[in-house]
Amino acid sequence: MTEQQDHFYGNLLVQASLAGPIRQPGRLVRDRPADRYGFPFSERHLQCVWFDPALRPAVLRTLSGEIVTVRNPGRWNLEPGPDFLDAILTVAPGSRTISGDVEVHIHPADWHRHGHADDPRYSGVVAHVSFFPDTMAVAPHVLRISLEDPLLSNPLFSFESIDTTAYPWPLPHLDTPCSRFLGDCDRSATEHLLESAGLERIRQKVERISSRLLRMDAEQVFYEEVMSSLGYKNNRSQFRRLAQLVQVDELALISDGNSTNAYALLLGASGLLPVRMSTRWDSDTRNFIRTLWDFWWKHAARYSHLVMQRNVWQLAATRPQNHPLRRIAAAAALFCSRGKLLADLDELTSDNPAEWTGQAIDRLKESATLAYWRNRLSLQTPPSTTPIALLGTERASAIMSNVVLPFMAARGMSAANVETVLRSLPPEHNNVLVSSAAKNILGPDHNSAMYRYAIRQHGLIQIFSDFCLNSPLSCRNCALPGLLSDHLTDTRSPVSGS
Repeated sequence: MTEQQDHFYGNLLVQASLAGPIRQPGRLVRDRPADRYGFPFSERHLQCVWFDPALRPAVLRTLSGEIVTVRNPGRWNLEPGPDFLDAILTVAPGSRTISGDVEVHIHPADWHRHGHADDPRYSGVVAHVSFFPDTMAVAPHVLRISLEDPLLSNPLFSFESIDTTAYPWPLPHLDTPCSRFLGDCDRSATEHLLESAGLERIRQKVERISSRLLRMDAEQVFYEEVMSSLGYKNNRSQFRRLAQLVQVDELALISDGNSTNAYALLLGASGLLPVRMSTRWDSDTRNFIRTLWDFWWKHAARYSHLVMQRNVWQLAATRPQNHPLRRIAAAAALFCSRGKLLADLDELTSDNPAEWTGQAIDRLKESATLAYWRNRLSLQTPPSTTPIALLGTERASAIMSNVVLPFMAARGMSAANVETVLRSLPPEHNNVLVSSAAKNILGPDHNSAMYRYAIRQHGLIQIFSDFCLNSPLSCRNCALPGLLSDHLTDTRSPVSGS
């Protein structure tokens, strides 16, 4: 059972509210650490690292110094038992091959705390993978592998870039225990549940940002978070990497506050600046690309060993509106067109949360403008007769919900204001994750108006991540129905037969 399940969102069902303002960086929306070890990410983040060769360190060592090569990380197990089944590892020296199960924890002590030592289902575990080093052996034959040093020594790695929901999902069910239970509850109780879980998701975002603010400049933290959000679902880590290559102060200094210069710098460093003129381009596009190259070549040597490879970007099956060429243009404009974006948002004057939100969204949309892209979707398409925004209302609202509000909360915005804004922001549309979560939790015939606000959409994602992603396909052993019964029994309709 995860800590989120154990606390059931801090029993926020009693009163879905963020408790008090955050008075300093590191102070969280609720006075509860992410986990007892001060690690602000989830066990699932570590599971993703182990499972994905793009995230997993190439060189892993056991506590005794043996080198471990992962030939197969194993099958992601959604049933009770070890996290991964039938892994294949090679251990050197000796090049011996080991096959068996793998268990992943944040801290090695979780092995005993979770009762695995006496559980026969874990008898086949051959590797215990944890973030922190393992100073106490699980069993003599079990390899003890710590991810802390190899991950933190890699400047390209970032836990914030991992989309934990992109990894194996249980299939949606037509009829789940929680959807049957919630179907018998008052609608207000279900809405309260979603908002409670939504506040927990925001709390976790605030906690992670607060942790970063203790180590980094606030402007750079904000810049990286916005860039990651601009990457949408396919290019989050790529955008964050770009923000680390061309940092915000450097971007403003070298471009001299000129958005087109900033675009040339970011596009050149991203590896996406076209190197050949296409016969499909019109004269304005050709002149625009020449302008970008005229600026980039003057500074290319500075980044020659850092330029990203074009093949790291996810470009296929990307909607034109979400293409990195346009999103990078939005980033250049956001952080160079009107000075410092964060200072700009700090200067908003309205004390009314709803008015402040409208001003902030307008500021984001107004800042994200670059002359060439005002009426174009791509380099190949001719200009439209109507304006095409680099940053529309929906994406601006998503940045508000996922970045601006958690960031402002980490720096002292009133929790009451954060909550009020979240209850008024619209949800993101066409979100496959939310759709899957809603079918699992609310049933296939649910009313989508139930999550028409951002806070409830956040709630669906949080519940899905905490329970559905960690439960077997048949919903057996899932803790959610029992927790719902404990907390919502009094809200069930008397005609439901309960």
